[in-house]
Amino acid sequence: MSLKHKRGTMAGLALLCVAGFTLGGAAVAQQAYGIPLQYSRSELDQPNGAQKLYHRIQTAAQRICVEPDRRQLSQYARYQDCVARAVDGAVAKVDATQLTALHRAHLRGTTG
Repeated sequence: MSLKHKRGTMAGLALLCVAGFTLGGAAVAQQAYGIPLQYSRSELDQPNGAQKLYHRIQTAAQRICVEPDRRQLSQYARYQDCVARAVDGAVAKVDATQLTALHRAHLRGTTG
């Protein structure tokens, strides 16, 4: 059994987002940001454990992607894409059945 599947081990998860900055429509630079999240595998076995971790992942993704004014449609679309990619990546890194199922249910609920 791998270390990440042992009950009660602490695992670190870093949410990353690559933000592209624009100047007059031309991409100037790309920079990666990350926020480390600590969680316990046993936390996912608790009632609402996956839900709590999913909420933490979403909150961290929203923080690192920096929400622009909603009236700036192209920038807001990039923000939403950044959040989606950060959450997708974090859920994949955790690789827990409960969390993945919750994420898929969330995607189905928001896209169709």
